[in-house]
Amino acid sequence: MFMFSTRRTKLLLILPALGFFLVYTLYPIAYSLILAFQNKPTFRPGHFIGLANFVEMASDERLGIALRNTAVIVAVELLLIPALAFLLGLLISESFRGSNLVKLLAFTPYILSGIVTTLVWVFIVDPNIGLVNGLLNAVHVDTTNFILIGGTSLTPVTVAVIESWKSLGFYAVLFLAGLRMIPVELYDAAAVDGATAIQRVRFISVPMLKETNKIVIVLVFLNAVQSLQTVWILTKGQPNFQSHSIGSYIYSVFVEQRRVGYASSITLFIFVLMMVLSIAFLIRTNRRVEE
Repeated sequence: MFMFSTRRTKLLLILPALGFFLVYTLYPIAYSLILAFQNKPTFRPGHFIGLANFVEMASDERLGIALRNTAVIVAVELLLIPALAFLLGLLISESFRGSNLVKLLAFTPYILSGIVTTLVWVFIVDPNIGLVNGLLNAVHVDTTNFILIGGTSLTPVTVAVIESWKSLGFYAVLFLAGLRMIPVELYDAAAVDGATAIQRVRFISVPMLKETNKIVIVLVFLNAVQSLQTVWILTKGQPNFQSHSIGSYIYSVFVEQRRVGYASSITLFIFVLMMVLSIAFLIRTNRRVEE
């Protein structure tokens, strides 16, 4: 009787969370899978069209541009974030005068509203009112082709830099947590043997943080693919859809073009692609560790 009542109590405690999970997670995912195979305008009933949405994706030039821009964003963020976050994690793991201020400055962009932080960057990188082009014009540098946002080439790089700046504190905390798990005795023994600070980082910190680095890379990849807010605030995909990321393009298809079915099919394709690439990366890195 006691066992039964305990199980019933556990079930009752789980039911609210399970209900929220079913309603706000599983149901939207299942419904989007259905919509991916429909011609479904906003606020109107849809009808089944099979694989027509996926066939259209193959010839969608705007989708190709969005995928290319997203690939640039992912590449730049993977180049910047893991290395800089690791160095920042090393810095904030040490106690020194002003360390609390460094922690505050590093983590503030992450906890502030993304809209606010992106609007701040508008006044820095906008080709008309931005600080960067203003300074270059002041020293008589031609900025005609130097368009950081709203152009056809530099916009995804700018987006990646801004998003790296905003999220750097979060990833630094992950590395900090990994550093705190490394036994202090390893560093003490290395110091006794005459190892310098750089050597201790190279031969102790870096190898011991391989799993943390792997997690950071996967998270950076997943978040970079979903870039939406920064792109939308900076350019809304303009000019002529040339600066869209895959996230902002899906949003544009859904909100502006009101093609819910097509937006769902793109989302499904990107979801499968992200999962395949993430799993392939994890399997590949696990094999290297075993070898």
